Amino acid sequence: AMEEEKHDTAMIFLNKILELDPTNLEAKLCKGEIYHRCLGDYPRAIEQYNKVIRLSSSVQDQKMNVRAREAMSEVRMGDLQFSERETAILIQRCSGRTLAGASLETPRTHRRS
Repeated sequence: AMEEEKHDTAMIFLNKILELDPTNLEAKLCKGEIYHRCLGDYPRAIEQYNKVIRLSSSVQDQKMNVRAREAMSEVRMGDLQFSERETAILIQRCSGRTLAGASLETPRTHRRS
C-alpha cells in the first residue's frame, strides 16, 4: 500500500509538471517508467514512450529518445514472455490431445485386463 501511495504521489507531481510544460520529455519518460516498471500497465507505458519518441527531435533530446526506445523494447519483450507463458498454459490444458500431429499423452506401459 505504501509503494502504491508513492507511485500515486509521483504521478501527481509528474502530471503537474506536464500541465506547466506539456513537452517535458523527462516527465513523460518518468511516467512511462512508473507505468512500465512499477504498475505493469504496459499500454500506458507504451503511450508515454511513444510521446517521448515523437517529441524528441533535437540533438539534446536524443538521450531521452534512446531511453524511451530501450524501455519500449523491454515492454515488447515482456509481452512476448507473457505470450509464451500463455502458450505453455494452453499446452498444459490440451494435454491428452494431439498438437501438430504429436500426441501429448504419456505412453502406457501396461494395460489392465
